[in-house]
Amino acid sequence: TNIVLASNTIETHASEWRTVELADGSVVSAGPNTLVQVDYSREARRISLQRGEAMFKVMKDETRPFIVNAGSALARAVGTRFGVERRQDRVRVTVAEGRVAVVRSEQAAALEHTVDLRIATALVADEGVEIPVNTPTVPLHVEKVNSALALAWASGQLILQRETVGEAVAEFNRRNRVQILI
Repeated sequence: TNIVLASNTIETHASEWRTVELADGSVVSAGPNTLVQVDYSREARRISLQRGEAMFKVMKDETRPFIVNAGSALARAVGTRFGVERRQDRVRVTVAEGRVAVVRSEQAAALEHTVDLRIATALVADEGVEIPVNTPTVPLHVEKVNSALALAWASGQLILQRETVGEAVAEFNRRNRVQILI
């Protein structure tokens, strides 16, 4: 069930998923251990993903861009469905529907008014990009992905394919109160 946002902060704890409808009808689905701050103005819809992972279903509004700041990377959408995961060492953006432009944080101006595609990386459905933290010289590499699998966490599922047991346990532990030790 959707909750209408009463404050500008969405916070979840271990084992908790929350779906919130924002003032413009956009929907944020926050995974466990996530902190999201929302700042809407007449000019823009700004979301700050402080930690964790969030899926965004963005209502179209050509006059107010929807910009997600995940620290080392920013993503801009006009009307689309995409996920952003912020980890200590990287940020991952995955697009399920529509189009998203992604830049590193120091290039934020390229998303402000009209998207500067000479700087921004454009993603469409079933594409993703991983932005390593503190490595500004590495070029962004767009990957083809199965967005349904890559974003399964947004509906409380953990789908693993080629992960080691250690990686699988780390993903489980990041989202749950009950912890597995190996």
